[in-house]
Amino acid sequence: MDDQNFAVNFRIAPGSTFKLATMMAVFEETNISPNDLVNTTGGRYLHLHDSNNSGYGVISIHDAFIRSSNVGMAKVLVQHFASKPDKFIDYLEQFHLADKLGFQVEVSRGNELPEFHRTTHRLYSKKTLPTMSIGEEMRLSALQMLSFYNAVANNGYWIQPIIVKTAKRGDLVEKDFTQTQRRDSKPICSEKTLKIVQKMLTDVLEDAHGTARSIRNPNYRIAGKTGTSKKFNGKLKTNNYYSSFIGYFPVEKPQYTILVSLDEPHNPLTGQSAYGGTAAAPVFREIADKVHALDLNMHRTLRGKAQHSSEWQDELASSHPQDLQSIARSFNVKTSASGWDEVPRGSTQRVPNLKGMSLRDALYVLENRGYKVLYTGRGHVTAQSLEPGTEPAEKSITLELH
Repeated sequence: MDDQNFAVNFRIAPGSTFKLATMMAVFEETNISPNDLVNTTGGRYLHLHDSNNSGYGVISIHDAFIRSSNVGMAKVLVQHFASKPDKFIDYLEQFHLADKLGFQVEVSRGNELPEFHRTTHRLYSKKTLPTMSIGEEMRLSALQMLSFYNAVANNGYWIQPIIVKTAKRGDLVEKDFTQTQRRDSKPICSEKTLKIVQKMLTDVLEDAHGTARSIRNPNYRIAGKTGTSKKFNGKLKTNNYYSSFIGYFPVEKPQYTILVSLDEPHNPLTGQSAYGGTAAAPVFREIADKVHALDLNMHRTLRGKAQHSSEWQDELASSHPQDLQSIARSFNVKTSASGWDEVPRGSTQRVPNLKGMSLRDALYVLENRGYKVLYTGRGHVTAQSLEPGTEPAEKSITLELH
């Protein structure tokens, strides 16, 4: 059981979710296009390898990102920053990934700042830059990454995360934390770069090769990135993983940014570690679906002519007449159904229309009229042996339920 707040007090290697920062820095520094090519053939580069052991061949930078190719990301970053690795760290600071957040939850000593290695750091080596391209050889909190993605969703404008807006005593506001909340006056990257990376994040779900294509939603659009990073035992890597997905929705006008991180998830069928696309992304989708269902402002307005099918009329026929009229008026629906009869206790005249009633309701109506009732099946009444509206000589009726 954790006794610390994972979102702010744990600094870990973010893994492939960090590739967004890699791409943003490259597009800011150069004039390359996401359609430019990178060779991932063989699936290996220096000490790094792709999850697809043979690589993906010669593919576009865009495809290297949505497929989460470690080889592709490392090659692109090294090509453009090998001669100036500290400039890459400068961009991370521009993106607020190296900032002290100043969050409203106490952070344990030593975890206040993210950890990146400049060339002057004693741990810096020739492997550092390519390793950083895939979100390794660094440590930062989940909230740090969430704030970065939220800036991308917010048209490039970074906002300091807070969980308490105001402190009140009764109706008196004693402190308004939004007044001191840090908000950028300019975006963290150019509009050109922003549009490119937003499209790439969307294609992680909407492209046939995207690592999160399985959670694509037909009702609203999501943009995001999968991530998987190995856990450390002291200074040594283990065979266990953190699996994550960070995304925002709806794409057209983002309202929510969510990070899901799972500690050592396993596939129950294989017993092997589960990755960002197969473990964390489905959890994100489940949460997002519930949020979307509750936020009516995000729902599309559907227009069209009402269909007055016989099935619809049959459903209306099982309604209480007052409820039926109220529903019909609210939805501007014309109906020939009259609903079921309201039956005064002890009434013994006409046979009531029982179609659509549950057995419990039908028994209540009939027994109050003195009928002996037989029935077959389960469910609701679909047929009755006596015609509604008639006055039978014998008070015996058989009901068919389905």
